[in-house]
Amino acid sequence: MDISEQRPQGIPTISKANWDEVIVGDSRLKESFYMGHDYAPTPWKTSGNQLEQSDLEQLPIEQHELVLIGTGREMKQIAPDIRSHLAKTTTFEVMSTVSACRTFNIVVGEGRKVLLAVIIDSQM
Repeated sequence: MDISEQRPQGIPTISKANWDEVIVGDSRLKESFYMGHDYAPTPWKTSGNQLEQSDLEQLPIEQHELVLIGTGREMKQIAPDIRSHLAKTTTFEVMSTVSACRTFNIVVGEGRKVLLAVIIDSQM
């Protein structure tokens, strides 16, 4: 059986991901950003090493059924109060940037409404 990727037009695809850079289509992203299943990357100003409530308030979380948070080279824990707030709002996963980007491509290919929020390590 041949298996090939079936992706509707207009769905963003991540072609390369490292801890310090992500390539989406023809765009090379070297600063933190977020993107959804139906729109292009948008700059995301974060507070630094630890996510804060103000960082999350910038994200259009309510419009998505899943939120993937890439925390750089390695998966970094987020504060319990932030985890609690996210858990009340949506389904979410925190992982390394590379893992989050790979997961985004898979989930968006399934047609799900997913938000990817990536912290680029070079900013820290």
